[in-house]
Amino acid sequence: MNEQPEQPGSASFLRRVGLLFGAPGALGDALRVRPAWFGVAVLGVALVLTGTLLIPVEVWEESIRAQLMARGQAANTPTLGGELSRIIFAGAGAIMWFVILFVFSGVLTFIFAFILGDEGKYRHYLSAVAHANLIAALGALLVTPLKVAQRDPQLTLSLGTFVENLLPEGFLLYFLRAMDLFALWSWVVLAILISRFDPKRSVGSAAAVVMGMMLLLLGAVAWFQASQLT
Repeated sequence: MNEQPEQPGSASFLRRVGLLFGAPGALGDALRVRPAWFGVAVLGVALVLTGTLLIPVEVWEESIRAQLMARGQAANTPTLGGELSRIIFAGAGAIMWFVILFVFSGVLTFIFAFILGDEGKYRHYLSAVAHANLIAALGALLVTPLKVAQRDPQLTLSLGTFVENLLPEGFLLYFLRAMDLFALWSWVVLAILISRFDPKRSVGSAAAVVMGMMLLLLGAVAWFQASQLT
């Protein structure tokens, strides 16, 4: 008796993770049928926490002292210890992971489903964001050795990394620093996933919305940071 071919919606957890990196279009088809999100969201948190907790305590302490000195305070000013700072940072990161997941999914639902009239529901966009964010979480883990080497727990690999010594402190540099390479990858994948929730939605138009929204947000943050220089 011939085996029945696997239906798109029957993709297992591991298969969905594999499709995320190898065939995001097929993953989008699977999520359209069965928009699973919780398992991959937990995996994303686990990767972020692992990367945070792998950074040695002394690196956190050096970072705290450097921040104090940058503010004009004495390096021996009483502060939270490195271990406690690491735990607090990890806990806050885990909480914010889910907050951002739910809020961003709601924004995407409002734009694509309510304003643009796409067929996707909140759970579809929630599943898309959860899977796409896994790329950013993996990136945070992979960059951990660089964070340790540079003694900077908050270091990212971004477009700004390549122009740190070429541009003065200001809006453009802050904006490029915010353009994390793994985040850029995740936005492209997110656009591909979203395009599969409605037959009328092209990858290009989904990417234009996602990229436009994120660039506006990062631009606003960079502008605020630059305004603090004056």
